[in-house]
Amino acid sequence: MKPKMNFDPDSDQVMNDLFSTAVHEAGHIVVGDALGQRFTKAAIHGPYEGGYVYPSRRTPLAPIEECTILSAGFMASGMMKGRKFCLETSATDHELIEGILKMFFKGKSQRDLIVAHCRDQAFQILSDRWQQVMEVAGDLFVHGRLDAKQIKASLERGRIKYLEHNLKPKPRSPK
Repeated sequence: MKPKMNFDPDSDQVMNDLFSTAVHEAGHIVVGDALGQRFTKAAIHGPYEGGYVYPSRRTPLAPIEECTILSAGFMASGMMKGRKFCLETSATDHELIEGILKMFFKGKSQRDLIVAHCRDQAFQILSDRWQQVMEVAGDLFVHGRLDAKQIKASLERGRIKYLEHNLKPKPRSPK
């Protein structure tokens, strides 16, 4: 079931914002999947209202992995817009990153290094798995919300597209 959205669906700006939100949430899902996190559901709301993903509580992760997943949303949105690096995070993601790091790491300079590491790791994973990001984002954009089975199916279709694209036999050069 699609979430109720009160906006003009014919507006290009609205559609661009919704797709950007879907890519943001897909970034969290794909990086989480690479790090062993599973998600029970994901959704996008109306334009400028964001979205959410719910991780499975059966897969607890280390603080640095959690921060990498949180960094991945805006990183994915930035990459979609052609920016190599996106140093922004949403207010919610930023607050969560800060809260996690303050619990485990005391010095600000140490936390800054860890955040940089998390962003680098998120960028690398997203670059390697971009087909998955687009597959999950497309499904999220079309349906508005995904459950655990739909998320798993989207990730698998993205893996297959990656393999098809990267494992094609290379044409032989004529002798």
